[in-house]
Amino acid sequence: MENTSEALYMIVPDPPDYLNPLPSLGFMGDVSVKPLTAAVEIEAALTQVNQQLTEFVASANFEADLQTAFGEYTDVKLGATIIEALAESSQLPDMIVVSSDLMNGVNGGFDSLTGTVYLSDAIINSEKLVDVITEEFGHYIDFQLNEIDSPGDEGELFMRLVNGEVLSEVDLTYLRNKDDRVMILGGLVEVEANEDIVIDNPANLLPEMSIADTEITEGDRGRSFAEFKVTLDSPSDQTVKVSYTTADGTATVADRDYEPTSGDLVFRRGQTERVIRVPVFGDTKVEPDETFKVILSEPENADLGRDEATGTILNDDGLVSANISIADTQIMEGNRGRSFAEFKVTLDSPSNQIVRVNYATADGTATVADRDYERTRGELIFPRGQTERVIRVPVIGDTKVEPDETFQVILSDPQNAELERGKATGTILDDDDPERGNTLRNPFVLGNLTTDEIVRTDQIGFIKSGKRDVNDYYRFRLTRPGTVTINLDDLVANANLQLLGSGGELIDQSNNPGTQAETIMQRDLEPGIYYARVHPHVSDRTKYRLSINLIS
Repeated sequence: MENTSEALYMIVPDPPDYLNPLPSLGFMGDVSVKPLTAAVEIEAALTQVNQQLTEFVASANFEADLQTAFGEYTDVKLGATIIEALAESSQLPDMIVVSSDLMNGVNGGFDSLTGTVYLSDAIINSEKLVDVITEEFGHYIDFQLNEIDSPGDEGELFMRLVNGEVLSEVDLTYLRNKDDRVMILGGLVEVEANEDIVIDNPANLLPEMSIADTEITEGDRGRSFAEFKVTLDSPSDQTVKVSYTTADGTATVADRDYEPTSGDLVFRRGQTERVIRVPVFGDTKVEPDETFKVILSEPENADLGRDEATGTILNDDGLVSANISIADTQIMEGNRGRSFAEFKVTLDSPSNQIVRVNYATADGTATVADRDYERTRGELIFPRGQTERVIRVPVIGDTKVEPDETFQVILSDPQNAELERGKATGTILDDDDPERGNTLRNPFVLGNLTTDEIVRTDQIGFIKSGKRDVNDYYRFRLTRPGTVTINLDDLVANANLQLLGSGGELIDQSNNPGTQAETIMQRDLEPGIYYARVHPHVSDRTKYRLSINLIS
């Protein structure tokens, strides 16, 4: 060499069993660090580098990151083999520690002609050493993978991906167009170099650090990683550090929702973005989305802005898109006070999410102005797993003789479900006509029969308006073939039950003695109009409960 007479000498250390093997290590020039000290520092740095490379190969983004660094046609399998050998220290390039005055201002470099990594003595005792070695390993990996050097500074690109940075398109464009070649050793050797970054910060202001929320789909098994992006609002000319730790929310460590994670995050000079990766465990339990937190503390060379972030684990087990329906209802008006029309709202399947829907009444022939019912509105909430709720609308009784009247309940703005039947009719059955229910031509109207039981309570055999009530007729419609059951119970005296056809013809009857319940089960009834008739036995008088439903 023309400009130096310093000797090059090599040491081959024999480290203890608990240390990783060192590469062949040499020294050149008037180095400022003792060889043994340099060997120990490089060994410690290699331990960190090896751990980072092991995690990098195991990461979900490994294939994409490798191709980002070394080209889209990179042999990923070969790349993994090379990196694993580096991580195990079984295949390390030779390293030479060089006096900084021979390094032409750079911290490190890789010589592709000899496969040698050069390290400036100025960074041996520096926290920069880990990143410099990682970057030069990136050049070494590229040398092993590609016959032609990848464009730009693939070493720095590799190092920043290994460190978990999420690079913007601007970052990628800059690195892919960067000329990283520098002559060292007085112009004798050309290397792909690691250079210091110069930050323009004349006021010496500290950057502000923030952490962002994130979401991750849980998965069914194994581990995936929730990635929390931590950013500085401006680059720093100092190394920035911050401690971090996880904390339970509805997701807990005890339930094996995620793995507790803590440590120190380091921003090298000029770096503005890092990622904290928290392992999340997959399972097949149907459960709500769950959350945990990552909390930052004890920043060095930065101020804390947003110091807490929420990680949401999105459940993907048994997700069900439920449909909401509301059913029609009927209610006897009554003579005074309030009773309640009950509208049944159902989900066609249970949901693992909270389902909400708004509801409001609307006038029909029954109106709020006429005090037929009270305006009602609100939000109906289905807790997780629940499939049935009831909306209760107050109906106001009176003694006016009037036709049956109707109003509606309308559903809107569902959350975590779809509207299937969003409108229902409530029928207020007038009971002020003394003849209502006494004949086939003026029956109590029950409407369409479904699998939802229709229940009515009344009395029979008593004197009403000067006349004994001996018949209560109930009309219902069957819209499809099926088996119909009719029950008459809650009797205090003897009453009987009949099932009649649309013309009043007898289809079936039940005439049990005393207060025994009466039951009719009629199979394979065809669609059409039918009547249930309740009548007293001879001179008996009794209250009763009538229930009708379609069971198949």
